[in-house]
Amino acid sequence: MEELKNKLVNWIRQQVEMAGTGGVVFGLSGGIDSSVTAVLCK
Repeated sequence: MEELKNKLVNWIRQQVEMAGTGGVVFGLSGGIDSSVTAVLCK
């Protein structure tokens, strides 16, 4: 599970870097998808 988390976090970082931005903005609804996204982006 830790390996999957690391791969996902690295992918998010690569996407942010390729986009030339300083970070990401995402909406939180309180559901499981939002919770997982929040953990990966923290």
